[in-house]
Amino acid sequence: MQPVSFKRPKFPPDVIRLAIRPYFQFSLNFRDVEEKLAERCIDTSYETVRCWSLKFGGIFAHNLRRKRLKPSGRWHLVIRQRERRLQKVKSQASARRLLATHATVYNNFNVQRHLFPRSTLRLFRADVDRTWAAATAAA
Repeated sequence: MQPVSFKRPKFPPDVIRLAIRPYFQFSLNFRDVEEKLAERCIDTSYETVRCWSLKFGGIFAHNLRRKRLKPSGRWHLVIRQRERRLQKVKSQASARRLLATHATVYNNFNVQRHLFPRSTLRLFRADVDRTWAAATAAA
């Protein structure tokens, strides 16, 4: 594995690793990584994550590829079993119920970033986090 040199960034190397690894490992977009960091009280912009991925991404992607296990002759069977377990929707009515529930929750917690300045967005995120904590504590 190649070592990563963290010269001159203002964030600690652990924060940069925390941002870059999910971007390459799980194919998240920059805004999703920004949201994940915000959940951990790390205030960065998606542009910062983009710059980090350009600067450090090649080395991280190379190291992740080297760590990946080689598929055996039966690897697809494990994936198919997992997919079958996750298929819970059996009829159109149950799909409608699931989507109706998801829509009401999604509309409450979806904040359109491009319409607000960052300071207001931080306040919205904090309010959403408080609401979510209260809703999950009650359940």
